Amino acid sequence: MALGLAVVLLISGLIEGFITGAAIPWAIKVLIGVAAFAAFWIYVFAFGKVAVRRSVSGDVDGDFAVDTVAVSS
Repeated sequence: MALGLAVVLLISGLIEGFITGAAIPWAIKVLIGVAAFAAFWIYVFAFGKVAVRRSVSGDVDGDFAVDTVAVSS
């Protein structure tokens, strides 16, 4: 999963570096932005669904699974 996020960061850097400052029409820049936005959310939901099915969480050490909160009665 971390490798996938590195790829997302790489793509966003490429867009920022080559598209934002480029002398291309704003309509094309907006289309590229919308496509990147849609691709990111498809990535999040597609891989998120797989992670939920496999019971994978972002809690690497398992610390959050056993946290408790003191409650007064």
